[in-house]
Amino acid sequence: ETAADPDELPVPRELETARRGHERILVVDDEKIVRELLARMLRDQGYDVHVAGSARAARALGGPWDLLLTDVVMPEGDGVKLSKQIEARHVMFISGYDQEALVDPDATFLQKPFSRDDLARAVRRLFDDERTPAGSSL
Repeated sequence: ETAADPDELPVPRELETARRGHERILVVDDEKIVRELLARMLRDQGYDVHVAGSARAARALGGPWDLLLTDVVMPEGDGVKLSKQIEARHVMFISGYDQEALVDPDATFLQKPFSRDDLARAVRRLFDDERTPAGSSL
């Protein structure tokens, strides 16, 4: 009897977060502690993370980005408008508010509070499955 090829075995769900990234991510949040925490969590996963505390600061960083991870509600400009001004392959909105009140239902959205694993899985899913419909709530 031959052993199964390890590349053909399904990846257990709990190991999904073990996959490491390399993509460039721009994190935009007006709350310093939130953006620093998000940046640390994503860097721990291997991503190249840059941060901005406002829409203006984010625009100044240029691009392109593999992912724009942005808060929706910020004092100097909202994340939805910012997503139209920044060149990014993917956009994920985060907020403590309900998705329907803030962004298009077809947008990728992660509701605060979320865990490190929630964030890791949601981001990795975007990159691993380029065919993910934009309207999936993660």
